[in-house]
Amino acid sequence: MNLFSKLQKNPEWILISILVLFHLIVRFILLSKSLLVIDSYAIPDDAYLCLTIARNIADGKGFLYGDSFTNGFQPLYVFIMAPVFLLLKGDLIAPIYISLIFLNIVSLFSLYLVFSLIKFLFNDIWSAFLVSLFYIFTPVIIRNTSNGMETSVSFFFFLLLFYVFYKYMQTDLSNISSKKMFFFGVLSGAGILARFDILIAVACIAMYFLCCVKKTSLNLDIKRLLFFVLGIILVYSPWMLLSYIYTGDIYHISGKSVQKQADSLLKMSTNYLPVYINITYKSVRQIILNYWCIGIYSLVLAFMLKSVYKSSISKTGYLRKHIVLITTSALMFLSYTYYIKAFWYFDRYLFPLLVIFLILTGYFVHLILSNTANHKTKRIFLFVSAIVIIGLNVLRPNFYRYFYKSDFPENGYYRIGNWVSQNFDSNTVVGSLQTGALAYFAKDVKIINLDGVVNKESYDAVKNSKLMDYIRSKKIEYVVGWNLNYDFIKYSSDNFKEDDLILIKKIEGIKSYDYDWYLYKVNYR
Repeated sequence: MNLFSKLQKNPEWILISILVLFHLIVRFILLSKSLLVIDSYAIPDDAYLCLTIARNIADGKGFLYGDSFTNGFQPLYVFIMAPVFLLLKGDLIAPIYISLIFLNIVSLFSLYLVFSLIKFLFNDIWSAFLVSLFYIFTPVIIRNTSNGMETSVSFFFFLLLFYVFYKYMQTDLSNISSKKMFFFGVLSGAGILARFDILIAVACIAMYFLCCVKKTSLNLDIKRLLFFVLGIILVYSPWMLLSYIYTGDIYHISGKSVQKQADSLLKMSTNYLPVYINITYKSVRQIILNYWCIGIYSLVLAFMLKSVYKSSISKTGYLRKHIVLITTSALMFLSYTYYIKAFWYFDRYLFPLLVIFLILTGYFVHLILSNTANHKTKRIFLFVSAIVIIGLNVLRPNFYRYFYKSDFPENGYYRIGNWVSQNFDSNTVVGSLQTGALAYFAKDVKIINLDGVVNKESYDAVKNSKLMDYIRSKKIEYVVGWNLNYDFIKYSSDNFKEDDLILIKKIEGIKSYDYDWYLYKVNYR
């Protein structure tokens, strides 16, 4: 039997092959762009923070950033990238491309998990196929899985955890062995290493095992949970130990820093809305802007089910089956919106919420297909849906502008990093709030981080409103930043005087996300 005949008898692999082909085409087009263009579309400054720390680990400097050690990074991705810098010493560009290729390979595995999860939940390869098209073509997903940092890796583990969890739910949970619980704990520990917020998902799953499993033996339940926790500890505790040895801290400094920055920026804002209304608006707006295509498609299907098929939609059954995922998504939304509040990161912080939207869409597609007896009608629905899903996304302005227009603006962080590299010698001390690209490209210049994301001393200075004093204590000669960064330094410094930072010039021709860069000289009077 030839390969074609085998594929004809196994349509699932035809669908998976089509999905893989679409994914490879989209990502090949992305990676074929110049670094300046990719940098402007997908790579935030924090990606260069990760890569700089990975390079320092490869150089034998440990968790060094600037002149101090830090734990302000998600360790798994940084540890994976460190050997790349060991092999490519001195090369600045190749490691960035390698990171993007690696993250897109991880995204390909996530695509397979999306397909497998929807297929498993609804026993329907066609629902899985249509839902997977959203994963391939939605612009925010392309950007988040190609951003040069840990987002693609952490999303893969988030999907994998819930895929395994749903598999376990299909069996009698009280019969899950301690060995399987240990394995699940190891998987959970790796997920938390990928990104700390996966701890929310792990905690919700653990509570479900503890509270919702039919009690056969309390001792057995406790034993299983202990094996689960043991698996987590085995994987995650070495990082906690290293973090404490290097920094004297266990909790990521980056989390505390962005929370402080968000509080300050919201208070500095000229928006007259109360803070919590303002931050709710920013969070909900980000979700709508990123995923409105999925929402519109699902609403149309729900309308068809009610008006055309007269089919009932089981709300309680859906909620009950997915209560752990719904709870996890709600807690992530609440944590990032009302605790961290770093609204400029919301499109990647809230990225895991995508999973519940995809499952809901798969549920509606499955109901439509289940209620359609005519095979021709099914084929028409599938064909039209595929065209609509692809069309809704590829015609969106941010997709169209990036993939089709030749004059995509060079609007990222690459050029400001190069500018600092070319305009300061190794004896100069430069401070900035956004130091990722500066430290990465200007590796011989002493760069001091001022927002505290990777610098506990500057975080303490911001917290105590002593940032200008800290700048002088570190003998920083120049500050490079946006007007917004200048305002933040002013806001975070008691007794700030207008001539503490003397404007030298606007750095012409270089913008990041439409913000101009300015060069200031520190006034030591």
